[in-house]
Amino acid sequence: MKTKKLRIIKMCLIAVAVVFPIAICILPSFNALQTNFWIWAGYVAYLLFMTFFMSMFREHKYDARDVDNKEIHITQELLKERNKWGSFL
Repeated sequence: MKTKKLRIIKMCLIAVAVVFPIAICILPSFNALQTNFWIWAGYVAYLLFMTFFMSMFREHKYDARDVDNKEIHITQELLKERNKWGSFL
């Protein structure tokens, strides 16, 4: 249930981010807003917020344990290689 709500919120945020600049450029009643600096500054702030929100709730493919296990595995392989070449000296 929680993921479905988050998905709906994400879709709404994306829809607003796409529709807002199109509406400002196309609709004649919003022509005055095209040159308003604060409107575009607010839009950029909204995009930054949306990017932060999207990255905060993205689905992670791995967790910290996977990264630690991978680093341990790489370290063990490097030690094996070092020991293998050290035996020839």
